[in-house]
Amino acid sequence: MIKLVASDMDGTLLNEQGNIPSHFWEIEKNLEEKQILFCAASGRQYFNLELLFSSIKNNTIFLAENGSLVIFRDKVLFENSMSKKDLKEWLQIASSLQNVFPVFCGKNSAYIEKTENETFLTEVKKYYHKLEMVDSLEEISENMLKLAICDLNGSETNSYPHYKKFNAEYQVVVSGGIWLDIMNQSTNKGVALEKIKEFFEIKYDELLVFGDYLNDYEMMSCGKYSFAMENAHPKLKEKANYVTKSNKDEGVLFTIKQFLK
Repeated sequence: MIKLVASDMDGTLLNEQGNIPSHFWEIEKNLEEKQILFCAASGRQYFNLELLFSSIKNNTIFLAENGSLVIFRDKVLFENSMSKKDLKEWLQIASSLQNVFPVFCGKNSAYIEKTENETFLTEVKKYYHKLEMVDSLEEISENMLKLAICDLNGSETNSYPHYKKFNAEYQVVVSGGIWLDIMNQSTNKGVALEKIKEFFEIKYDELLVFGDYLNDYEMMSCGKYSFAMENAHPKLKEKANYVTKSNKDEGVLFTIKQFLK
């Protein structure tokens, strides 16, 4: 019996327009009636996820910032902030590359340096509901959950080669076509999902989990019923136990309905 459904957002649950499919709400009501928990597991900011699921906020576990923050009913269940000792070097690398923009992800807000690049501003506002523009990210005093890199030229081939050397001390992961995340070595969605399983006493074979990109990789080991989307990164398909339909074809909802029969 499934007791928890954990799903990534972009490229997974959300459609190609970045919206929640309309009949998700009917399925979620069915999950609630069966006392099955739902977890929004994303690289997105908590405030962005909270807005997306505002109507079911009290029934949703928010695994935000790729696992560096977990919140349920306004209570922080897990937080993993990181050192800023290499921030200056990370920012220097970003400034040396064309169309690469860093985002300082804090618990209270996300921060970007002043820019007039409309393409970047459009992208960053998709994922960060609370966003402040500052003169320098080095001046931010609050704790950093992660540093996100928006690479309009493609994160896997353009910026990742410059940041991968930090993998020895940090978690450096390609989280989307134009996104790269730097976090604590101990931070990933899988670690956070295991914390959630422990808190709610969820077993391996009671978890249904969905993802599409490399920041979902560790989640695929957390549950027996791990599904990569048809549109997923090839490495994620290899890691997952199953493959379902694409996000375009609402594979998450299709699969959940199979388990609810």
